[in-house]
Amino acid sequence: MINFEGVPVNDVLNIYEKLSGRVVIRSALPMAQIYLRTEKPLTRVEALQMFDTVLAQNGIAMVLCGDKAVKAVPASQVATETPPEITLPWQLLPESSSAMTRTVWVAHFKPTQIVPMLQPFSKLPNSILAIDSEHLLILRDYSANIRQELKLLETLEKEPKK
Repeated sequence: MINFEGVPVNDVLNIYEKLSGRVVIRSALPMAQIYLRTEKPLTRVEALQMFDTVLAQNGIAMVLCGDKAVKAVPASQVATETPPEITLPWQLLPESSSAMTRTVWVAHFKPTQIVPMLQPFSKLPNSILAIDSEHLLILRDYSANIRQELKLLETLEKEPKK
């Protein structure tokens, strides 16, 4: 269980480091006091997803860097980072603020036609890249947002009923 009552962000990142088994590479981060309380025990993965979410609420994004490190960066800088490509079905993506990338092939629309429909679900700046010539969308955002975008894309891409 977690009980953070105004814990400094650096202390939370130290716990994140121990819990994840990865080195946390820190840049200049917003000074934040973290408040988080859970009533039920969490698995290690659930706790890390919870940390990703509470840190994102405080303007800090966690971006995986290989197997040994994770970068803690201001959320405004995530667009300059390369979050990992996660290919799980949208139903299995966590409802968390874990930064990720997803490449999607679009069959029935030009990708630029779909971007305005997806933008209300995106949180990070410049998180949707459309490549019409290749029928590709590249989504770079938090897992919970990409989950919603993929769900909408699945609905849009279904073959029209005849």
